[in-house]
This record gives sequence, structure tokens and C-alpha cells, in this order.
Amino acid sequence: MLNMLLNRPLVFQALGWLNRRKVFVDTVFVAYPASEAYALSYVYPRHLHLMRWRPWLAGLLWQNGKWGLMFVIASTEADFRDSENKENLRQLVNEMEQIRQRVGAAQKTFAGILPGVLFATRLVRETPEIDVTVEAVVQAEAQVRSAESYDDRTPVILLGGHGFVGRRLATRMAGREIYRVDVAAQQDAGWPEHLQGRKAIIINVTRNAVLSEYIGRFWSELVLLNEVYPEPSAAEVAALAAVGSRAYHVVGVTGQAYPAFPKAYAGGIPCCAGRMDKDLTAVIRQLA
Repeated sequence: MLNMLLNRPLVFQALGWLNRRKVFVDTVFVAYPASEAYALSYVYPRHLHLMRWRPWLAGLLWQNGKWGLMFVIASTEADFRDSENKENLRQLVNEMEQIRQRVGAAQKTFAGILPGVLFATRLVRETPEIDVTVEAVVQAEAQVRSAESYDDRTPVILLGGHGFVGRRLATRMAGREIYRVDVAAQQDAGWPEHLQGRKAIIINVTRNAVLSEYIGRFWSELVLLNEVYPEPSAAEVAALAAVGSRAYHVVGVTGQAYPAFPKAYAGGIPCCAGRMDKDLTAVIRQLA
């Protein structure tokens, strides 16, 4: 009913008229479900097909004095990687750009792997999500080191280190002892066996489900910081606990969502929904 009433050009234009006089809406954001359980946090099953590619208004975000509008689509990562859906992606980007302009927001952002997919297919030229994500992960890694009493000489393994986020994170963390591990890379793809038994932090910024391929190589002093959506499964967390490895998850950045995000993302707003400012603060949660 709310989408029938509010998800309309005239409503967004009216909001934009107010917003241009006193800026209070700064972001429009698109999320997508990791699974049907996530999707059903926002929509009834009978409506899923209606929002496959058309963004539905799903909530509000609040970060450091500014609001954001959150939209949700029902498509999944498999759909985004399918080359036959490029035109659907183009229409999604165009619709969100129209909404951004009507509302007068400074940025539009996309969740999960969408920024990388859209950038690679040249459907967007700017990726503000990545700047926020990299800053949040750097802060989160420092929080993990503090919680574990590890110092700043602790080696870092970047799982997905040659990917869209991983490359930028490696540049940002230059000067640290960093090992870039990536199942898709041809060079530097080897696991750093010589770190076995040493204190180390592994930051997961690769694709969903890749983590499980490496858990068998973990040791008790290796601590996981997960940034991948969704959070590690219960089975993965149990496997880490079995070898004595602690696991932390990047919830996002400090802020409020109405309604709150489900599961491990409750208590903040996703990095990809945030905006850069001097008060940006990462939020993490210990899983094991």
C-alpha cells in the first residue's frame, strides 16, 4: 500500500522540492536479498515477482544528520552475473538515477556485488560505495586487532585481494604485511602457508560461498573479519569455532535503519548504503 502511494514520480518531485531548500535526504540506496529469507523481511511472497528488477521503497536510513531512502529488488547475484540481464541492469540504474534527481539526493548506491558489476559493464562511472566500504573495513580491522590484542604488525590475508574491493583495500593498507589470495587470480593466488601458527587476520572481501573453500586451512591464531554479504553461515561459524578461530562480521557503519536490517546486519547500516564524512564509524559483531 505504501509503494502504491509513495513510489511515484510526483511524490519524489515534491520531496525534492523540499530537499533542495534544506537538504535532509542525501542518499538513495538499492539492496537485494541474499536468499528468500532476506527477501521476505521486506515483502510478501506474492509480490516478489513484481520487484524483480523494479525497485520498491522499503525503508529509511539515518546517518549523521541526513536521511536516505532504501529500495529493494528481488533479483539475486546469479541474475546480476547473467549477461542476458544487462538491459535489466541498465533500466535499474536509469530508474534509480531518475529517483535520485527527483529527490535531489547527492548519491545513489547499490548493495553487494552490484557496484562492481555495474562498473565493469560501464553502467555507472562512480562507485561511492567502495570508498565507504574500504574506510569501514580499515576501521573494522583496527577494532579486531584491539579486541584480540594484536598489534599493527600483524599480517593480513586479503581473501579476494584481486577483486573490485580487494585491490583498493590493498592499496589503502600499503605498508602492512599483506597477502592477496584470490581463487580467480592467476598470480599471487597461493595461500601463505608460512603464516601457520602465527597471529594473523584474514579479511574476506571475495564472493559469497568462497570462504568455505578455505576454512580447512584456518588455525587458532587466524582471526576472520568478514565483509561479504551475507554473513558466514552457522555451519561456517561452527567450523571456525572447532579450530579455535575467532570470527567477526562487518555490520556496516553507525546509523539507524527503519525497519532495522535483518540478521547480522541489525544495529547499523550497510557500508554500501553509507556516505563518507568525518564521523563515519565502522560497526562489527563477533560471531565466534
